[in-house]
Amino acid sequence: MALQLLSNSETAFAFPTGTALLLTKTLLINMFIIGGRIMPHMTVEFSDGLSTESLRLLCRTIYEVLAASDDFPTAGIRVRVHKADIAFVGDGLPENDFVALTLSVGAGRTRDVLHAAGSQIFAAAQEALADRLAEPYFSLSLEIRQIDPDLSWKDTPIHARFSPKKD
Repeated sequence: MALQLLSNSETAFAFPTGTALLLTKTLLINMFIIGGRIMPHMTVEFSDGLSTESLRLLCRTIYEVLAASDDFPTAGIRVRVHKADIAFVGDGLPENDFVALTLSVGAGRTRDVLHAAGSQIFAAAQEALADRLAEPYFSLSLEIRQIDPDLSWKDTPIHARFSPKKD
């Protein structure tokens, strides 16, 4: 397979059959430098009763777990927080609160890797929210979703900052 750099942002691969595949620099980084295993994007959804301080601690804790892992590229880490303005939790009591964590990851990691990462993240979240988990009106959950690369589009130049520089 021959590789030809067309410009600073495009590369062509020539296959033995004579066909060529044009790829952007970002896609190349995703495919080869970080093995196509892009992301982890953590979405933190929460109800009204959580303090800003506890949410900051939770998000920082999750970020640190993801950043410390060799299984997730730093350039792909996102921790986003969304408040549920209206939520009915459990039996509908107004003092019921929740945090629902959803980790979206690109394809390519084994189930064991994802399970280990989920266990680390969940344990860290439990520690960060220990005061709330000691109450009978709180719920914490984590789900990991693996994204089908054929059904996911991205344009993420931030990855270029994290790729190795070639002289």
